[in-house]
Amino acid sequence: MKKTCTLCLIEKPTSEFHVCRSSTSGLQTRCKSCKAQLALERFQKLKPERAALQLKKQEAQIDAKKLCFGCKSAKETSEFNSKSSTKDGLQSYCRPCMRRASEASIAKRPEHYREASRIGSIRRYYENRGSLDKVAARARCRKFFELHPERIKAHKLKFVRTPKGWVCTALQGMRQKSKRRGHPPPELNSVRAVAEWIQTTDFEKLWNAYVASGFETNLKPSIDRFNNDLPYLTSNIRLVTWRENLLAWNQSEEGKERARIGCYRRAAFQRLSRELTP
Repeated sequence: MKKTCTLCLIEKPTSEFHVCRSSTSGLQTRCKSCKAQLALERFQKLKPERAALQLKKQEAQIDAKKLCFGCKSAKETSEFNSKSSTKDGLQSYCRPCMRRASEASIAKRPEHYREASRIGSIRRYYENRGSLDKVAARARCRKFFELHPERIKAHKLKFVRTPKGWVCTALQGMRQKSKRRGHPPPELNSVRAVAEWIQTTDFEKLWNAYVASGFETNLKPSIDRFNNDLPYLTSNIRLVTWRENLLAWNQSEEGKERARIGCYRRAAFQRLSRELTP
C-alpha cells in the first residue's frame, strides 16, 4: 500500500509515514523525510536563541543566580518562589513574572476566579471553625483598629451612620442582650423584619433629628422595652431616643443593680490603687 505526502506530493509506501491513531488511515499526513526537514529548519531557526539562553543560564550559575524563563534575566534566588519538584527547589519564573501571568489569567476569567475564591473561603472557614481562638481573633481585631483608624472612621460614616447600618446594629444589640439575659431571640430576628417594623414608627422623624444634630448620641434612635422582664417582642418594644432609653433603664431594677455593681467595682479599684501607691 502507498500514501501521498501532503507536503512533497510524492506517493510513498506506508512505511515512510509515522503512525497517527487519530487519523482515518492511521498514519501521519506528512512523510518521515518531510517531517525531519521541518524539524531541522525549526531547530536551525531557534538555534541562536537557544545558544544565547544557554549562555545566560551558565553565567547565572557562575554568579550563584537563577535565570528566569519569563523575562530571560538572571536574578537572585530570593526572587523565586520555592517548588519541591524541581532540581534546585525553585520556580522557573520569578515573582514579578508569576504575578503578571496570574493577573492576566484572572483578567481573562474573572467570574471563575471570583467563584473559586468564594468557595475556598467557605471551605477554609468550615475546616478551621472548630479551632478558632476567640482571644486571638479579638487581638487581631484590636490590632486592625489600631493600624487602620481612618478606615474604621470611614466605615462608620458610610455604613453605621445610615438607616441600614442602624438596623444592623440594633438587631445585633437585641440578640446580644437577649442572650445575656437568658431570654429567647428577639421576635424581629432579621434585618428585613426590623426594617419593616421601623416603617410603622416615627423612625424617619427621629433619624432626621439625629442627622441634623451632627449625629449626637443622645438623639440617636433606640429600641426600648415597655416591660424589662419580657424579651424583645413586637408588642413590648417602642422606638425612642438613646437618652430616653438610658433614663428608663437607669430607673429599672436591672439598671440599679448594674449601677451598684459598678460603684462596688470603682470603690474596690480605688482602694487597691491606694494600697499599691507608695
